[in-house]
Amino acid sequence: IYVNDIPELRQISESSEGVTFGANITLARFERVLEDCGVKHGAQRTQSLAALRENLRYIASNQIRNIATVAGNIVTASPISDLNPVFLAAGAVLTLVSASGERRVPMSEFFLGHQRTAMQRGEVLVSVTVPFNAKGEVVRAFKQAKRKEDAIAIVTCGLRVRVDESQRVVDAAFAYGGVAPTTVLARAAAKAAVGTTWGDRAALDRVLDACQQELQLDYAAPGGMAEYRTALTTSFLFKFWAVSCSALRISCAESLLTHELGEEDRVVSKARQEYAPVEDRAIVGKGVAHLAALKQVTGEARYVDDMPELAGELHVGLVLATRVHARILGIDAEPALALPGVVRVLTARDVPGDNHWNMFKEEEILPTDTVQHYGQPLALVIATTRKLARDAARLVSVSYEDMPAVLSMREAIAKSSFFNEVRHLGNGDVDAALAAADLVLEGESYCGGQEHFYLETMGAVAVPKGEDGEMEVFATTQNPT
Repeated sequence: IYVNDIPELRQISESSEGVTFGANITLARFERVLEDCGVKHGAQRTQSLAALRENLRYIASNQIRNIATVAGNIVTASPISDLNPVFLAAGAVLTLVSASGERRVPMSEFFLGHQRTAMQRGEVLVSVTVPFNAKGEVVRAFKQAKRKEDAIAIVTCGLRVRVDESQRVVDAAFAYGGVAPTTVLARAAAKAAVGTTWGDRAALDRVLDACQQELQLDYAAPGGMAEYRTALTTSFLFKFWAVSCSALRISCAESLLTHELGEEDRVVSKARQEYAPVEDRAIVGKGVAHLAALKQVTGEARYVDDMPELAGELHVGLVLATRVHARILGIDAEPALALPGVVRVLTARDVPGDNHWNMFKEEEILPTDTVQHYGQPLALVIATTRKLARDAARLVSVSYEDMPAVLSMREAIAKSSFFNEVRHLGNGDVDAALAAADLVLEGESYCGGQEHFYLETMGAVAVPKGEDGEMEVFATTQNPT
């Protein structure tokens, strides 16, 4: 069920207290609505909304923002959510509905642990209400990541403070992500701030110390960088103090330096490439355009997926091995062949000529009797549609006889299974350096197999030409030979 278009989950309403956003508003629409609210209600009353919009600028790509929703960001209870700390600091309230009725849950009571929330079985998040900000209130959001845009946060936060006419703090909320199993409020730091004069440096030091002690990360905390992340919590709080003093016109040296610490948008990159004249193109160092460059950058280049389906075209589904090293005892294709639209199932017996990939004879196109690796293609199911071919391939059953296999580094060491060739890279006397070291830390680290990042997927279309058995092959390959 596609729930994003349910009208009741996409409504936006306003009251004197704040704005209620439907849970299934997309992030793209959410950003536009936040901007409109700022214009309509003024900058002071919509500081929490502005902080949400500030963080939204750096969340994901446009394709994701057009589908991802506000509810998705909240209920996943991610400890590094970009929006949840701001919702939490703003004092947002969630409306949950089930067959039993409706209830409102403050955001401060919603997150129970790592990806655990206060939602009960059968409940649906319908909306989130963000209160307007009062006079003397300042809200900001900060995020530190390994890059500015479209990056997972190291530490993210939403910080809010409200002072009276004498600059005394009457309310504060400091919410952080990336420092605990879920988004958390630095309650001790907020408690230390309430009642103090916000421009008092001595009081600030006590607030920072309370924050540092409360959000202290263990050295072995998931995600690493424990000291750095702990330091970020207080540096963000100090930055917020300086920015808020400037906004509240509280005189201090730092507030004069911040000038609101405005974030500058990175402008769209521009470049120009100059090409050498035709007669100079053979000279090393001259820029020469790739033959297919213009077609590719303009989208005119046609790939296999762009080709219209031909009349009578058949599709291939792969039967993949589920063992890493085994003898093939049999392949039963009858369940697949029983499906209407399945034309044939090809195995090694159907490969004409040499059944090998290359001249070294290392791997067969389709294995005759032995599986060499997990996911190795064992058979091809030919069907009238792509979906049918893939579905039918799952119905083909393969019986195996497992053969000895060494699947981990520990097994290889235990069985003395090593390659004969050893490459040794050395620099200096390692043994002497270790003997002279003040501290030697010993241990073992194991890394499993790494998934390859596919820059381009592979596909091909083979078209019979009708003359002498010729075939015209269109393949997504950079190595046609």
